Amino acid sequence: AERQRRLARNEMLERLSPEQQMQVNRSATRLRQLPSNRAALVKQAFQELRSVPLDQRQTVLNSQRYQHMFSPEERGILTNLLRVEPYAPPK
Repeated sequence: AERQRRLARNEMLERLSPEQQMQVNRSATRLRQLPSNRAALVKQAFQELRSVPLDQRQTVLNSQRYQHMFSPEERGILTNLLRVEPYAPPK
């Protein structure tokens, strides 16, 4: 299952424009640079948002809950990283 997820992620990354690919890479770097407590929250949200269908993710990210919980930069990181993350149905 993990192998399939990685293959799907790589396929989605390859479909992005070079600029979008660069945004994803910058967001991954920026995530590693966040303070550990903020990075942990962003990673937790990332895991939760993986179970949200692709066409609904942006709506959730723009919700009041996420606007209060995360800075615009953190929501941008999530947006960019989720751009290449395949939908993972809840277990």
